[in-house]
Amino acid sequence: MRVEEIGSKVKSKSGRQTKPGQKSKRATFQHNCVRGKSVVKTSLKALCLNASSIRNKVDELNVQIAINDYDIVGITETWLQGDQGWELNIQGYSIFRRDRQKGKGGGVVLLIREGINAMERKDISLEDVESVWVELHNTKGQKTLVGVVYRPPNSSSEVGDGIKQEIRNACDKGKTVIMGDFNLHIDWVNQIGRGAEEEDFLECMRDSYLNQHVEEPTREQAILDWVLSNEEGLVSSLVVRAPLGKSDHNMVEFFIRMESDIVNSETMVLNLKKGNFEGMRRELAKIDWQLILKGLTVDMQWKTFKDCMDELQKLFIPVWQKNKSGKVVHPWITREIRDSIKAKDDAYKLARKSSIPEDWEKFKDQQRRTKGLIRKGKIDYERKLAGNIKTDCKSFYRYVKRKRLVKTNVGPLQSETGELIMGNKDMADQLNNYFGSVFTKEDINNLPEIAGDRGSKELEELSEIQVSREVVLGKLNGLKADKSPGPDRLHPRVLKEVAPEIVDALVIIFQNSLDSGVVPEDWRVANVTPLFKKGGREKIGNYRPVSLTSVVGKLLESVIKDGIAAHLESGEFIGQSQHGFTKGKSCLTNLIEFFEGVTSSVDRGEPVDVVYLDF
Repeated sequence: MRVEEIGSKVKSKSGRQTKPGQKSKRATFQHNCVRGKSVVKTSLKALCLNASSIRNKVDELNVQIAINDYDIVGITETWLQGDQGWELNIQGYSIFRRDRQKGKGGGVVLLIREGINAMERKDISLEDVESVWVELHNTKGQKTLVGVVYRPPNSSSEVGDGIKQEIRNACDKGKTVIMGDFNLHIDWVNQIGRGAEEEDFLECMRDSYLNQHVEEPTREQAILDWVLSNEEGLVSSLVVRAPLGKSDHNMVEFFIRMESDIVNSETMVLNLKKGNFEGMRRELAKIDWQLILKGLTVDMQWKTFKDCMDELQKLFIPVWQKNKSGKVVHPWITREIRDSIKAKDDAYKLARKSSIPEDWEKFKDQQRRTKGLIRKGKIDYERKLAGNIKTDCKSFYRYVKRKRLVKTNVGPLQSETGELIMGNKDMADQLNNYFGSVFTKEDINNLPEIAGDRGSKELEELSEIQVSREVVLGKLNGLKADKSPGPDRLHPRVLKEVAPEIVDALVIIFQNSLDSGVVPEDWRVANVTPLFKKGGREKIGNYRPVSLTSVVGKLLESVIKDGIAAHLESGEFIGQSQHGFTKGKSCLTNLIEFFEGVTSSVDRGEPVDVVYLDF
């Protein structure tokens, strides 16, 4: 069967035959593989809470975020220090955190949903104040400053003065929303403070035109957790909710008026579990690769092969839309857990309204039941992952990775002139220009001579590399099926499944590429992802590129690498001290050999000097 005949057999979603050259609906989805849908929100949903140690309440926080779909979460009294708190790496959120510098307790965290342009304003924070300030931007150039502050009880006047100074500095920037636990007792109806410290805060609020929106007690009968704003209508629909876990502070839920463009990913991916690989193999077995690739250039050979694979993928492998809503999804959050959270909120409202001891006992019972269900749901899910690790290791490691790593948004970025760049295309252009400027161009005209004692062996030139069917088939069968495809969209699982049927085509293309010295254009294209390293996220130099290239192109690279390595090893051009990029050796073997040499010298009483170099 010729390649042209395959394209004419692609069926539309309804099952009807399509005419040659006509694209089916499924084919259209595949060509629009990655799309982004921008959801315009007129307000952002926020949550403020005092955790009294967040580490043992993270699971319930995950449930609250998944159910209520918060955009912003401000947390006080996190009680985190140093490397603690990796549990707080919540999927779908960027984390801005400040721990208490001296002593235990305290600490604040601000979680911002991914897709919202957020930049930390460290210039507002003072040394002795536990606070985090983040400036939110939208595509219309509007800005809103959001801060979370914790004032410990019985704080010194210096801490109080620092908080008031931060508040003034923040309000000078424009629209500002401040949340947190201030541990001050103020009669908000009559605007009267209990003492001098409270009166000073009231004066600071008046000077900054701030309104306090919480009207119900948040701890016992006191309003200690505040939500402040300096513009009428900036904060709305505020509700005091049940505490998180067994915290002695209630949570405060509210909305911030700000138009925001949140881009939800609409990635179309292959549904490999429902792929008809047997049918794909039957169609590929009918193709005479020698006939259809004969006399073509490398680029045309590759295009012919890729077009054939594309058409067969559309015909035999369905696609599905990944993460339609952009919401946080935790598989262990069951319907029973969601119902229990709702029952807990209802029990709290009833007890708060009636103030009857029996109702408060019912609320506490529901609180305990909810905690038990959350713990059981998570444990059951983790046991299931661990039990299936041999057959589905990708799900296990994806779960672990999400818990240990914080995914940070790219940007907003600052240009060399200090201009703020927020648009995805503009940021991509800036990063592309930077990565291109630091790319190393090797001097191929002045290659180093291979030196060393090779005895009587002469340096033989590696004039050619012969690509055999057995080698390429071995490479195809050795592909990791759970890896991602490159820009050509040829998935390694698909290549591995049909390896015997496509190996002859790849041998022809590989050998032609080596003989002609031409690399197909697709193999020189990469999907580049900028990974944040450290420092300010607005600085372009704080990102490093990670490239995802064609899987087939990397197969040829592997064949070439094996040929060069075999040539060097046969001629003994690689010394025994070379451990990197050498088969059978690694950093571990290098370390063992190094320690053996050092300890042997020490045993003999010889001095040992070690010089550390980092290139």
